[in-house]
Parts: sequence; C-alpha cells; structure tokens
Amino acid sequence: MQFNLILLMIFAIVVAIFAIQNTLPVIIRFLLWNVNTSLVIVILVSVAAGALMMFLVDFTKRLSLNKERKEQNRQIAALTKEIETMQKTLPASGNPLGSGKSAAVVQETGSAREAEAPLPGEERPLTEKENDKE
Repeated sequence: MQFNLILLMIFAIVVAIFAIQNTLPVIIRFLLWNVNTSLVIVILVSVAAGALMMFLVDFTKRLSLNKERKEQNRQIAALTKEIETMQKTLPASGNPLGSGKSAAVVQETGSAREAEAPLPGEERPLTEKENDKE
C-alpha cells in the first residue's frame, strides 16, 4: 500500500514538472469546437481524465468481486450449516449409517455383494468356500 502511494506521488510530481515546463498557449480543436487554452490545462485535464477512467474500471471490478465474495460466503454458511446438521444426526456410537442399523445388516449386505455376478471386465471375488478349494 505504501509502495503504491509512493509511486503515485512520484508520478504526480513528474506530471506537475512536465505541465509547468509546457505553458505555451494551444488551440484545441474537436469536431466543431475550438478552444484556446494553456498546455498546462490540457496536460492536467488529460491526466485527471485518465485517472478517473482507471478509478471507474477498478470500482466496477471491486463491485463485481464483492458480489462474488458475498455469494461465496452465503454458500459457505449454507454448507457449514448442512455439515453441522449432518453431524448432529449421527448417533453418539459412531455408527456411520446414522439410522441405527446394526453391524449384522452391514455384513449381510456386504456378503450379498460378494454373491453378485461381476461386472464385465471385473473378476468376481472368491468366497471363503472357493478359497478353501484352491
């Protein structure tokens, strides 16, 4: 932040020195207008217009980023709340099923998977009886 401020001050000093050294009167022509003015005024107005444009570009970018950040914070809050809700629904015993089913049901469904036919390109795991035969 301080580095940017120092650079800005140096730039302002350079522009001021440049403007002071170029004090000749000039005629500015734009479309149908003709304006007699000092070159200092032209330089300072040009620099100020450029600074204003950069400020507006930066301002719109910051608004966009703030809007995005707020939306992400809302999503984080919603997901955090969902995680807390899910953690509360888990029983104190640490059963990963969360519905109070016993371990026998888990073993039963596990052995049922072993009895299923393998998917194409997948070998069927051997059961304990088939292991004994080998």
